[in-house]
Amino acid sequence: MLRFAAFSGILAIAPRGYAANKIAYYEPSRYAFVTDVLHHRFSVADIVSGQSVGSIALPALPKVLASSKDSPYLAFSDRIASRVWLLQQKSQAMTHYDLPSPVYKLFFLPSSTLLVIALEAQVALLDYASGTLKILPGTFQSRYAHFSTIISPVSQTLTVLEERSSNIQRWDIERGDAWQAISIGGKAGFAHGVPGFADALIAFTTYQRKEVIFYTPETESIKRFPSPDNTRFLEPYLSNDLSFAAFANLGGYLHLRRLGKHPREHSVQLDFTPRYLRSGWLDRYLVIGGDGYLQIRDAKTLIILDTIDLDGASIISIWVSGDSKYALFTYGGSATLGVYNLQTLSRAPDITLPSIMQPNRITMNSTNNICF
Repeated sequence: MLRFAAFSGILAIAPRGYAANKIAYYEPSRYAFVTDVLHHRFSVADIVSGQSVGSIALPALPKVLASSKDSPYLAFSDRIASRVWLLQQKSQAMTHYDLPSPVYKLFFLPSSTLLVIALEAQVALLDYASGTLKILPGTFQSRYAHFSTIISPVSQTLTVLEERSSNIQRWDIERGDAWQAISIGGKAGFAHGVPGFADALIAFTTYQRKEVIFYTPETESIKRFPSPDNTRFLEPYLSNDLSFAAFANLGGYLHLRRLGKHPREHSVQLDFTPRYLRSGWLDRYLVIGGDGYLQIRDAKTLIILDTIDLDGASIISIWVSGDSKYALFTYGGSATLGVYNLQTLSRAPDITLPSIMQPNRITMNSTNNICF
């Protein structure tokens, strides 16, 4: 058996196909794909008509999921098999590629046929048009906590974060031939992070998630924000236009950084536990999903604009459509897709998903933010 950590280079992979049908589910700001916690399928919702329009049976449980933003493809894996599946949405034809190890993260690079794959201990680039897999040199932490990747699609830069290293590792996808190690300082490694547009800024947390760090590659400047009550931070959020950054912790502390020539800081205390931060309607609004509530705040002042009471259910996943009009969400105890209209600041009727028992992840072929 080939051990992934012992190899780097280029492999030719033979794709294997599955039967297709003629139902096309490809309108990037219309169709949402929702996974089930237990069942091997996508449920397809039409957010324009507000109806469930079908389901797609899958060969594996899609625990790792990615959608192309400029072509009709979804990619998924189950973190068990050493394999990635591609779904062609216009024909529903499926193809799989065997890999040297299980998959932990997937990301389609725009304007290309490349799929970035975080594997067990290395990072790979799959050209799904030619079936060529390029495994980047070097191995990363995988035994106790898997390494994390930040992918900047515009600049085509990879950043790797590890639990036990105070360095971040960066790779230029177009021109790179070696990883660039950058010291961030401190005693701790890192957990998760997100990119800003064109790699102008990246934001990430320390491994214990007690601190948020902002790193500017051009100037190599670093700014740190410790958790004021020592509770863990969520993954930070950067607006697509880099007008603001937001981060929150599980104690309900929410902080907004207005970016630009005259940065400003503003923080408030939430009365619920947040889980996700997003933005919508041309980055005017901050969308906060958490335990029992979906809340919309002004992205400049943090004034509350609307709060949706979910009767104690926790938000499981949030996706904002590419036209930035709709915040889609799944939540516990409901076999539906929640829909919030950010243009009118009103909740639309939930979309019933008859083929789903407990909705989980959401994806579309469009998003209002490059991070997702």
